[in-house]
Amino acid sequence: MATTATGQRPASQDATSSAKPAAEKPLATFRSGSVSAAVYGKKRTLKNGTSATFADISLRRSFKTEDGWGHTHVLGGRDLLDAAFVLTRAAAYIAETDLGNEDE
Repeated sequence: MATTATGQRPASQDATSSAKPAAEKPLATFRSGSVSAAVYGKKRTLKNGTSATFADISLRRSFKTEDGWGHTHVLGGRDLLDAAFVLTRAAAYIAETDLGNEDE
């Protein structure tokens, strides 16, 4: 299984969802097979007034179409090991960067 922390596809084919604003780029993207997981940092204000950055993950599968590449959030049985692998990599990235811990 080949993985990359950065994309090998054209910029329009990265792991951002079409529902996300164009300016919002993932902090990291992990790929295995046709599955990718993108990590986004979301700054939120907590009830006590402090702020913290939390991680949101977008998981999707790419597939080839007649017009280029298509994307879906629906996975098949063959995609599950790739999904587990990229989600594990995303979890490790989140732990290493302390996303979810309160800012000091």
